[in-house]
Amino acid sequence: MRVRVTMIISRKKDYSYYLSCIRQSGLLMEGVFLNENHYQNIIGLLRDAQKGLTIEEISKNLNLSRITTTKYLNSLFVSGQVNMRKAGPAKLYTLSTRLPVDQILSQSSDLILVLDETYTVRNVNDSFLLAFGISKDLIENLDINTTVIGPGLIDRIRDPVRQGMAGKESVANAWVPVQKDWRAFRIRIIPLVFGWGEKGVVIMLEDRTGEIMAQEENALLADLVNASPAAITVSDFMGNFLYSNKKNLDLHGYSLSEFLDLNLGHLDISASAKPITERLEDLKKSGEASFEVLHSRKDGRQIPLEVHATIARWGDREVVVGISTDISERKRAEQVLKESERRFADIIDFLPDATFVVNSEGTVIAWNRAIEEMTGVKARDIVGMGDYAYAIAIYGERRPILLDLIFHDDPEVRKHYRHFRKEGSTITAETVLTSPGAGERFVWLNASPFYDKDDRITGAIESIRDITGRKRAEEALHQQNLVLETINQLALEFASLPKGKSVPEQAVKKLMKLTGAVVTLFSMYDPSDRILQVTNFEIAPGMLKKVIQLLGKRPGDVKSPVSTDMYHEMVSTIIGKRKTLTEASFGQIPPVVSMSIQKLMSIDRFIGIAYVIEGKLYGTSLLAMKPGQPDPSPELLESFAHIVAISLRRDCDEGGT
Repeated sequence: MRVRVTMIISRKKDYSYYLSCIRQSGLLMEGVFLNENHYQNIIGLLRDAQKGLTIEEISKNLNLSRITTTKYLNSLFVSGQVNMRKAGPAKLYTLSTRLPVDQILSQSSDLILVLDETYTVRNVNDSFLLAFGISKDLIENLDINTTVIGPGLIDRIRDPVRQGMAGKESVANAWVPVQKDWRAFRIRIIPLVFGWGEKGVVIMLEDRTGEIMAQEENALLADLVNASPAAITVSDFMGNFLYSNKKNLDLHGYSLSEFLDLNLGHLDISASAKPITERLEDLKKSGEASFEVLHSRKDGRQIPLEVHATIARWGDREVVVGISTDISERKRAEQVLKESERRFADIIDFLPDATFVVNSEGTVIAWNRAIEEMTGVKARDIVGMGDYAYAIAIYGERRPILLDLIFHDDPEVRKHYRHFRKEGSTITAETVLTSPGAGERFVWLNASPFYDKDDRITGAIESIRDITGRKRAEEALHQQNLVLETINQLALEFASLPKGKSVPEQAVKKLMKLTGAVVTLFSMYDPSDRILQVTNFEIAPGMLKKVIQLLGKRPGDVKSPVSTDMYHEMVSTIIGKRKTLTEASFGQIPPVVSMSIQKLMSIDRFIGIAYVIEGKLYGTSLLAMKPGQPDPSPELLESFAHIVAISLRRDCDEGGT
């Protein structure tokens, strides 16, 4: 595109103004005569014909030849005062609406410089002079290369200027030294033709330093935001997206154009957080907020995000800046941890031993079914509690227990336990628990610590095993061993009893020692008279006289007839029990006397022993027992009865008594 230097826009009736433009353009040169009236008439005619006129129409209206009319129109066209366009085969001329170059230069805020093809400065505007700090006489009509500012400017746009001289318009961006500073310009080089036909260029410099600096700063910020590892978005309060960085696009699987067409409602999975409108209202009140949401990707997959949202300015309005972090890995880790904790809890819960777990602060974090049954305390009522709540549930008092020795050893705590043992970091011990309705329970305890990856103790677990049955079995075995030892000892003693030593006398003494009975009696059976008669007895000191007074006779004078039924009962049932002395004496002692003697000596029951060998009765013994006193072992009594019966038979066989 070429421009004419001298242009006209005014519709002034003073046509001399237009003619002065023609003169300035060099079209009225010396030796060339052009009639100013013809110019005036043509301009006036075109002024009234806004749609334009052809050469024929102008020549006919002004009564000029076609050649003359063409000459004047060409002159006006070259000077930029008329425009010409083709309308079919004809040329249509209209009056130009452009300003003269001087007016354009003075009114433009851009820096404008006009060069001819010799690089001579033909014109320059005030903005240019002011910006470069140079006066007009130091640049105008001078070769630009010889001026103070020339090299710094032209050297940076020499190729675009050459192209402009060749008729090609171009735009260049360059940093140019301006006085003591450097400024960024958008430089437009426009080809032109002077009125006298010489080529040139208009150089228009638009100062964009502030814009370029802002753009570079914004570009840097944009690069930083775009390269951020966090997903960043900008949206309005309707949830419409205005911006997204690359991380956010990658995270959601959308292109930028696709994402900017979305709304928060397309991404938010409603069940994952508060409704969007409610969340935005909260944000307006607080100015910022942090929350977790679940978003839907383009491919339908769901991604959990942790979002920090804040309000910022975006031009002339407030917007929401959202910085999101993909917490998928964290959620997976949390899920794995939850699964691990659940499996751990399940394992703990199904352990047969009563088991509980505390953290390093002493807060209960697990309480299984077995310990619920043992203590009657439900997990829901104790999990999350500290301050030795577990000790209250187990022992009925708030104090450190075995498990607390994992965190801090205390000799005073150890005193509550027996068989205390520590192997490595594991502690074992035994103790007795007492609870209403359950009595005493023997328990075995095991406490061990938990460690983190840095080998720091983070918690402890204690298991409690009820070993009451085992303890009782051990005790029973111990008692059985004692019985066996006693029986062996008795067998040896009675077998080696010297002649003259009374078996009945030894029997009553041994029975009192073995059983703790308050009274032991021995009655010899006389098969001929079928009578049992007391021959020997042991009684607590000071009681014999009182008993004689109540009986009205000595114990040795008590005889009890034995009926056939009674005989068969005794030989078939070696050990028997009776509630009263009347029953035990087969009715020989009256109930009143029986009651008085039992009250006197605090006797609540009697145990009878029959000495029988091969169905033959040799005698009996009677044990008087106090309330609360345990019965002797039936095994011991039966073995004792057999040993004594053998000794009695031996004495009978040898003719002894």
